Amino acid sequence: MLDLLSDHSELCVKTIDRDGVIRHVNRRGLHLVGLTAEQFCNRRWADLWEGTSRHRIEAALETAFSGQSVSLEEMMGETPWTIAIYPLPEPDGTVMNLLAISQHSDPVRHPANANERPELAALDETRAALGEAVHAMGNLLSTVGSAARILKRSPADPLVDAVIGSLESAYDRGLQPLEKLRDLRDLSAKN
Repeated sequence: MLDLLSDHSELCVKTIDRDGVIRHVNRRGLHLVGLTAEQFCNRRWADLWEGTSRHRIEAALETAFSGQSVSLEEMMGETPWTIAIYPLPEPDGTVMNLLAISQHSDPVRHPANANERPELAALDETRAALGEAVHAMGNLLSTVGSAARILKRSPADPLVDAVIGSLESAYDRGLQPLEKLRDLRDLSAKN
């Protein structure tokens, strides 16, 4: 189902179990990370990261398993990624699985490159970064909303209902910050 939802986007969409193990990834995601399903699935997601990125991914997974959504940017090798992790609570509220959505981000915006590109503080680049953030967040919310609508067509199932509820909740929580970002972007463009 993840393939159906996300193979026409530039997103790596994966489910991660309570042990931090990748259980499924969309085909487009495999292409983006340059690995086969055998190389990517059934291994701990944090093990794919190095150094401080690995520690931040582990902390993000822990936070998501506590029931909170997490957003972060990390480097995998030379590639910067923008990541959103959503808990998928069971009917009793426990979180046994996560939905992690990642996409390549602009390397000049990543903190690891800040010292190499001092012009990042320039107003034009700030405006561009804000525009990209608004676009990426809009795409992410659109994907989450679409996933919920598609899942609603499935036969009744408590796990699917829990996933739908989590996706709808994440979508609703993201709308207000997205509108604030759009307002800031529009204000910035006028000045």
